[in-house]
Amino acid sequence: MSLTHAEADAFCRWVIAKDYYDGAMSGIALQTRDDVLIFFRVVGWDTEQWGRVFAITVVDNALGERLRALLAKLEPQREPFWLPGPQSTTPEVTTAWEDMLRAALETHQWRLVECHDLLGAVAEKMLPPAEAKCVAEMVRHEAVMDLQASPLLDEFLRQLRAHAG
Repeated sequence: MSLTHAEADAFCRWVIAKDYYDGAMSGIALQTRDDVLIFFRVVGWDTEQWGRVFAITVVDNALGERLRALLAKLEPQREPFWLPGPQSTTPEVTTAWEDMLRAALETHQWRLVECHDLLGAVAEKMLPPAEAKCVAEMVRHEAVMDLQASPLLDEFLRQLRAHAG
């Protein structure tokens, strides 16, 4: 299944980045179309690291609210994009991020999204179980594929299938 959202439609209402390199690398976000919390991690990017493929999965809203509350105690909340500063590196926040990753890896239901920041228009693809398992391993190991062809989603899937096969 492939979905494309119009440019005026934001894929996510807000994003909180855990890791950042010329854009969010991992974190959580609130998906606009159904108000569900997602965990995301970059698993592929173009040669300039601007166009990105994110692995996303739905996670428990309670985990996200806990993380947001912990961060809000340390610094002002920002929307639509929040990159918490160094003061947020506390044991409690670190544990909340670890809990979020653990919950994401337990879902086994991953989708891929192509965009730069999850706030604008995206292309999205659902993953069958075997490919979702490979993507979860990439998330676990923080692996990122270098992609040379466009659209990035198609190139990512071609490389993933070639590597798995």
